[in-house]
Amino acid sequence: MFFLSPDETLAALTAAFLGGALFGRIVWRRQAYDARIRTAADALLRRAEEQFRLVHDASPDGFALLHPVKSDRGTDFQFVYLNPASERFTGRKPATLVGRLVGDALAHAADTKILKALAGLGESGQLYRDEIKLELRGDPRWVAISAVRTDDSIAVTLGDVTPRKHAEAMLAASNAELERRVEERTAELADARERYRLLAEHASDMISTHALDGSYTYAAPALEALLGSTTEQLRGRSTLDFAAPEDKQLLIEGRERARRVKGSSMVTWRCRRPDGSYVWLETNGRAVRDPQTGQPLWFVCASRDITARKR
Repeated sequence: MFFLSPDETLAALTAAFLGGALFGRIVWRRQAYDARIRTAADALLRRAEEQFRLVHDASPDGFALLHPVKSDRGTDFQFVYLNPASERFTGRKPATLVGRLVGDALAHAADTKILKALAGLGESGQLYRDEIKLELRGDPRWVAISAVRTDDSIAVTLGDVTPRKHAEAMLAASNAELERRVEERTAELADARERYRLLAEHASDMISTHALDGSYTYAAPALEALLGSTTEQLRGRSTLDFAAPEDKQLLIEGRERARRVKGSSMVTWRCRRPDGSYVWLETNGRAVRDPQTGQPLWFVCASRDITARKR
């Protein structure tokens, strides 16, 4: 056992007092600092909430924040927040839906696959997109739904895509009508080709068609017999391959004349037969033109044997 001197006792008491005061000061400062942090955090949270509401309140699309809950139907969702535009899709004021279950408040939603899809979204966390047809105040509308999980809630966006759906339906109908007309036109062209073939085969003149470079694309049977070649054998060959050397320039000039003018161009020339003999032909050629641009597309020619007249 020992005793402190009066001076030592005073020093000890002073140290104890100062230490306690310092500790209290530290605790007070810590509490004040924590309070400022909480105040700043609360201010940031309020600001974020205000910005969240400003953004979604101004959006033309419907937006709802849902919280999953268990109900007698299984997984349901409770409305936490709805923006003003959501009324177009729910038919209810947002304030009347907050806190209520989707299945109870919106019968048309409970009767669709939406709740099931949202329940699956809560488990998978994947983005959900769909387009469904709903009766909104007696008016059938197409609604695009997109939903994503955010922490323990589901954010749902609703957009009216009825105009796009109508446009797509009109486009599909137009395409179907266009296909029908193309089929009809194809049948008409096939019929016209058949009539043209019959006329060409039984005409007194020898009918032929040519590409712009003069090569054969079709030859009537009478011309095939004259040249000793079928249409398939004549493809890629031109009248110049059968013309007398002295008459080739006449054919070139006649072809260019038919290309320039809208009428026909006539050329009298000598055509070599398979046996090497020549016959005189009188050929009238005309360019078939694009109805829009007027540019020549191909040539059609009618040739007549005038050998007897030349003699």
